[in-house]
Amino acid sequence: LTHLPVERQSEAKVKFKAGYLNEKMQETSLMDGTRFELDFDYKMPFGKKGSMLVDSDNEYISTTFNNGLGGAKILDARVSTTFNYDLAKNVSAGVGPRASVLNASVNYDGNKVELTDFALGLEANATLSTEHLDAKVSYALSKGMGGDGEQGSNPITKNTIKAEATGKIGKASATLAYEYNKDKQ
Repeated sequence: LTHLPVERQSEAKVKFKAGYLNEKMQETSLMDGTRFELDFDYKMPFGKKGSMLVDSDNEYISTTFNNGLGGAKILDARVSTTFNYDLAKNVSAGVGPRASVLNASVNYDGNKVELTDFALGLEANATLSTEHLDAKVSYALSKGMGGDGEQGSNPITKNTIKAEATGKIGKASATLAYEYNKDKQ
């Protein structure tokens, strides 16, 4: 890899995010709490215009219901491997397999439930990488099983749209991200 130009060498990124989450249902505040996210991206070039991108997004949420009747803890882990092709100097697009596991522990007014979802599918993405801007848009469709010990497991379909842009000036950077998830079970 030392003979490859810098933009064709392997690259790894790790990002840790912490924040506040406020969930609403029909415009009414439902729950709020802390949210932590650990993202790992690894890009390995192959050939003259190809690359493999491994993207792992892991999220932990700990919330309480706003009416004081309980809380929820959610662990959501997703990993995808996309095989990308350079369409232009700074633009690439790709597709590949995706897997996700979700475990939620909810306690509401003395009622406890453990929910586990597992899904496999495909993810497609497009990326832009320049000196001052990195941007990525992805769409994933996954199917699997999900449920709890009381009601059993049911088929699940997951749709995820994610957009992220990172502006860079020297060693400083700022990221703006949007994610939409729709699960049908």
